[in-house]
Amino acid sequence: YFDQGVQKEPIDQTLLNQSIDWYNRGIAITKIDPYDKANLITNMATSYAALGQNEKALTEFANAERLDSNILEIYLNRSLLYVNAKQYPQALVDYDHIVRMGAANADIYYERGMCHASMNNQTQAIQDFDAAIRLESTFANAYLERARSNAATGRMDEARKDLQAGLKNGGNPGPELRKQIGI
Repeated sequence: YFDQGVQKEPIDQTLLNQSIDWYNRGIAITKIDPYDKANLITNMATSYAALGQNEKALTEFANAERLDSNILEIYLNRSLLYVNAKQYPQALVDYDHIVRMGAANADIYYERGMCHASMNNQTQAIQDFDAAIRLESTFANAYLERARSNAATGRMDEARKDLQAGLKNGGNPGPELRKQIGI
């Protein structure tokens, strides 16, 4: 139900509520393994988040984390909820946890860099964009955002190089970034 509910535009609230009902039924099984129960709770939390019920989602993510703190999806999905709510410090806690778990990929470093940039922590943002680019050398948006962060810190030569690399890899910087860098 969850997959069907979120694939529709607008989101099908009836299907998402049905998915929550099914997750609750699974959670109620008395002889369920804690890992499986934590996964069901994580999925239910994600359904609540898709419905815009953030407080319920956060409560359920915390419940899942108490059962098994090694489930990557808890931190991935909760970080997205925090980013969408512009709660960047909380999102950073989850992104940092993902990195410590050894599960970070270029997208995680990019998203963590975006959180740092949103909080005007440009040096940390640049470090994360560097990591994203090391993992995926054609990541156009990572180059463009690193260009923006470099420009914000006065490193205009680096910003121009990153802008060019972003363009080379198919990125679209928009007129604001071009103006900021002077191109």
